[in-house]
Amino acid sequence: MAAVSYPSSWPTCKARITGLREAAERCGADVTVVECDNNPESAYENMSRKLQESDGSSRCDAVFALNTMMAMGSFRALQENGFHIGRDISLIAMDDFDWAPMLTPPLTVISQNMDEIGRQAGRFVVDAIRGNALAGQNLIIPVRLIERRSCVNWNENTERSS
Repeated sequence: MAAVSYPSSWPTCKARITGLREAAERCGADVTVVECDNNPESAYENMSRKLQESDGSSRCDAVFALNTMMAMGSFRALQENGFHIGRDISLIAMDDFDWAPMLTPPLTVISQNMDEIGRQAGRFVVDAIRGNALAGQNLIIPVRLIERRSCVNWNENTERSS
């Protein structure tokens, strides 16, 4: 699996990569991080380079884009390098966005509850102003998988096209 990542110096990136690696390890999969600047062109260029460097035996089955910018560049790179997304490679992205269902194929995403994130951030700010800062506290807000058609069902697709 390839993880198309914005800069690893960002705290959210570190957390997402750690979580992805832990989940992949439980499934017996490896994760290769393709680090990019936080823009679609960088994701496109770096993912294209990674795809062109890979030989048939090391080709990945799935790409996880860590945000919308990475998804845009990865989608284009996969298509332009001859991959049929949803048929011979899976693409999933973190964050839902308005145009994700409009792509061909529609993009599977992990959706965050942005309203709840905003509420909790506001609560942390108010608590800090009142002197009740909660330094170092982590808050986990559940996410939701929105399955569309960009992921291969390997139980049905046992052959990959080239």
